[in-house]
Amino acid sequence: MIFASQGFNVSILNRRDPSQVEAYISEKIGSNFINIKKDKLPEKIDVLIDTSGNPEAFIPLMSKLNKNSAVILFGTLEGEKTTISSDLITFMVENNILVIGSVNASKKDYEDGVNFLTIWKSRYGDILNKMITKVVKPEEATSALMTKIREEK
Repeated sequence: MIFASQGFNVSILNRRDPSQVEAYISEKIGSNFINIKKDKLPEKIDVLIDTSGNPEAFIPLMSKLNKNSAVILFGTLEGEKTTISSDLITFMVENNILVIGSVNASKKDYEDGVNFLTIWKSRYGDILNKMITKVVKPEEATSALMTKIREEK
């Protein structure tokens, strides 16, 4: 939503069709939801953001990056392995592609997040409530975080 609210063309990619909530959110913010297993992928990408940590989710898209584009990796996942070819490395170097990993956990990040939530509530209305998948008590947090939703298994 941060990129959509700043005027970027946004596509949301997943390995499945969107849930009703995801379809609603995608439509509300003006983005495309793409099932990478069956839908046509974007031709060119300026910023590729991965939150899954799964190399299979973003490595195949890297050849679609424009010159001077960026790959931002937020997700982490242990145990998944992939091969990165020398051709991909050459492509990244010759096209000046920036790859960074990021953790947004500072006080300023939190304050910026609150500011964006305010903007998004004004701009997108009920969309924020739809993004909350479940409300749990603190003592239920571990169980909630360790259990994947059925569509993600």
